[in-house]
Amino acid sequence: MTGPRPRFRMTRFVAVRVRDFARAVAFYRDVIGLEVRAAGESEVRFEGDAITLFVEALPAADAASDEATAATRGRHAGKTFFEFEVDDFAKAREALLAAGCRESSSGVCCAPMPDGTPNTAPVSAMFSDPFGLSFHVYHPSAVLPEFDTVRIEVRFVGRVQGVGFRQTAVELSRRFPALCGFVRNERDGAVALAAQGKTVDVEAFLAAIKTHWGASLTPVEVRRGALTPQETAFEVRRG
Repeated sequence: MTGPRPRFRMTRFVAVRVRDFARAVAFYRDVIGLEVRAAGESEVRFEGDAITLFVEALPAADAASDEATAATRGRHAGKTFFEFEVDDFAKAREALLAAGCRESSSGVCCAPMPDGTPNTAPVSAMFSDPFGLSFHVYHPSAVLPEFDTVRIEVRFVGRVQGVGFRQTAVELSRRFPALCGFVRNERDGAVALAAQGKTVDVEAFLAAIKTHWGASLTPVEVRRGALTPQETAFEVRRG
């Protein structure tokens, strides 16, 4: 890599994925005394003086692969993720891969290009360093202002029809009472989903879907849609 070294800025967000979700939530709430800001079936967000902590249930696939760690560290062993913001995601990604990091997932910008076309350039990704730690790296274009109302439209492909995807999406949406939108099977085997609400809720909702379905789910198109004021709930729609 040529040119100046990319600058990584650590944010205040930390995520912990744990095997014993209920006990971990009780620990950080009752023993540590962190304030619960949002709670769902598999993720709880706490606010502390210095950080925002996300406690997440370890996905089944990760739990199965984590048996060796559990044997040496106890049955509550889990994984911790932290986060960096960068000005140039492409250069940051190049530097990390050259240093021996592994990229495990990536995401694109929610906001469209100035001409209205979807922005499909990767602007965020999860990485694992050579020492066993994992972290999220993102460009600010991957994040929208927390209190804005947004509508994000996504097309998912993979094993998404005939597996309860739509009903699961509706159930996950109930964690966010102000969220509205729809989920719909498409004739080509994909699933279309639109989520509208406060940015922080929409982001958390989409993250919960990704966490629930894991590697079987691939978002092929993500774009910011026009707000639809007449919607009042999140529902299943027929194609």
